Amino acid sequence: WTDISALQTFVTKEGGDGAVHYFVFIITVPLIIGLSMCHELFLISTAHDWYHYHQLTTKEATKMALIGTGWMNIVSGCILAVSFIGHMFARLPILNQISFAMFWALLFDVLVVKTVLVPTMMAPFGKYNWWPAMARNAPYEISEAG
Repeated sequence: WTDISALQTFVTKEGGDGAVHYFVFIITVPLIIGLSMCHELFLISTAHDWYHYHQLTTKEATKMALIGTGWMNIVSGCILAVSFIGHMFARLPILNQISFAMFWALLFDVLVVKTVLVPTMMAPFGKYNWWPAMARNAPYEISEAG
């Protein structure tokens, strides 16, 4: 199970030295963050709508958001991840490495982060998940400096 030579050959192709190119991190990290935040923002904004407009608790609102949008997030994320498989067969080792990293990162985000970690982290924080909205509705006073 620890021998990854076949995987390393597949990702780096023939003639590669087996190292990950530094440019892979420069490209993949911003892309993964951007693609992940898109779907997570959709999930959290739907949970906020359930929380604010339907007066549900955060746990119930998160559950309703997962029920309503979870399937769409999973399917669209998996389709996006699978679209990177085609680039793994390119002749450029750097393109293989980028597509390999994007594929696994997107699958991890879709199958673990959105379905397990986000709801798990939102449940204990309760109303504090929505603190910018709470601060916006807080009363304030305007004073004149004299």
